[in-house]
Amino acid sequence: KTIELNPKAEMAYLYRGQIYLETDKIDLALEDANKMIETEPATISGFAFRGDCYLKLEKYQSALKDYDKVIRQAPDYPGIFIQRSFLFFKLEDFEGLINESTKAIEKNPYDAMTYNNRAYGYLRLNQLPKAEADINKSLSLNPYFSLALNNRGLLRIMQNKLSLALIDIEKARKIDPNIPEIYLNRGLLFTAQKLYQKAIIEFDKAINLAPKLAIADEKRGETFKLLKEDVKSNADFEKAKQLREKVKSL
Repeated sequence: KTIELNPKAEMAYLYRGQIYLETDKIDLALEDANKMIETEPATISGFAFRGDCYLKLEKYQSALKDYDKVIRQAPDYPGIFIQRSFLFFKLEDFEGLINESTKAIEKNPYDAMTYNNRAYGYLRLNQLPKAEADINKSLSLNPYFSLALNNRGLLRIMQNKLSLALIDIEKARKIDPNIPEIYLNRGLLFTAQKLYQKAIIEFDKAINLAPKLAIADEKRGETFKLLKEDVKSNADFEKAKQLREKVKSL
């Protein structure tokens, strides 16, 4: 209604666009972001919001360009570094994920998500003491944070503390059973226990929930290799490679 009365109402486009984004009407959200920028070319919130739209559309380079514009104009813009950390997570750039999460923590040291994001970067780079410290901090801020519980499960697998890993992963699954990485970690746990067929079932679940999760195909491929099923193993390795190449080109 506000837009009908005043087509140049910049913030009205933002509010409507956010509703579109939250309800997965991403193309409509992007239209409103572009309207904001047309209405006010110097709008910082417009570029930040368009970056969020591009991130959800998996147009990562476009998202990065918009986020960079925001940082150049307003380095203290709320939430910009955590959004960039999500972007680097998608790109599997774990140094970038750690760097952006660290900047986000400097701006807001009370956000459980940010510590968890940085912890995942440390896990993927095998920096386990740093990962554990961040996971503990995340859970101290939110003891029921399913992503942090799941990451602590992954940490315990890497530390070969498999019973503790199962406890954390199951806690996470009870809180939110729709997180693909929960089943990825269950697969890793079963692989560590040499229960390879059970592991395959869990990797299948992860892939069904997130068909573009390259690491799930990669880990399933490694498990097929342990089962000496080389055709399936090679197919998974090739799919993981193609998924990663596609992400880098977006």
